[in-house]
Amino acid sequence: MVKLNIIGPPGSGKSTLARKLGKAVNLSPIHLDSLYFKPGWVEISKQELCEKVQLLITQHKEWIMEGNYTETWSKRFQEANLTVFLDLPRRIYFYRVLKRNLLSLGKVRPDSAQGCPERIDFSFYKYVLDYPKKRKAILRKLAEVPEEKLVVLKSTREIERFLMVYSKQKV
Repeated sequence: MVKLNIIGPPGSGKSTLARKLGKAVNLSPIHLDSLYFKPGWVEISKQELCEKVQLLITQHKEWIMEGNYTETWSKRFQEANLTVFLDLPRRIYFYRVLKRNLLSLGKVRPDSAQGCPERIDFSFYKYVLDYPKKRKAILRKLAEVPEEKLVVLKSTREIERFLMVYSKQKV
């Protein structure tokens, strides 16, 4: 049974990995950004997001869920049979965020909420650049996840290897 949780900084490849794993095991991934934002980048409350995540976990026997939203982590870590943390270097994920932003400017990405086109957002760039400051807190929280239920991937090569191995095991 697939109950897979994917976290990591923006641009680390969470959505891409979720889509590829979903294709391999015939599951549509749940992109938390699409739950959190209403059209026009209007945010829902953290409480409402937690309720939506709880409902999805309850309603689906199997799932692949990607996104951060730390207020949902306890439930996701508890219910997932595997949590994947994409712990890539900042230079890689920041470059990817800029590239994605420029290539998709004005368009709604498949993993985003409807009515939320890509835009230049300097506060988001700051959030991405500041993500390493959160790393120690993230690692402390991940220490609560049983070792056999956690995978930390530190490079694109490790992500590709994980995708290949996981897909073969689940098919």
